[in-house]
Amino acid sequence: MNLTTKVRVRREELGWSQDELARKMGYKSRSSINKIEMGRPVSQKIIARLAEVLNVPIYYLMGIESDKAATLSDDGWSDGKKKLFKAVEQM
Repeated sequence: MNLTTKVRVRREELGWSQDELARKMGYKSRSSINKIEMGRPVSQKIIARLAEVLNVPIYYLMGIESDKAATLSDDGWSDGKKKLFKAVEQM
């Protein structure tokens, strides 16, 4: 699944309309959410806010880990978090 599908599916799992998600994101209308769900490129800042509002890990929305329920290893870090930090270090 790509970001647009993940946002739409999670929004629907929560039983929210595009209007409700827009309000929770701080937008005045649903048009911004509609554009995101239709594939408009979004900044990392918006992805981070979406992850917070939708209550999913940011690395799930970014496509680093396919499961929205993070599995933690013995050291308390999920594989997705490790991959995310490794990717940031390499930037």
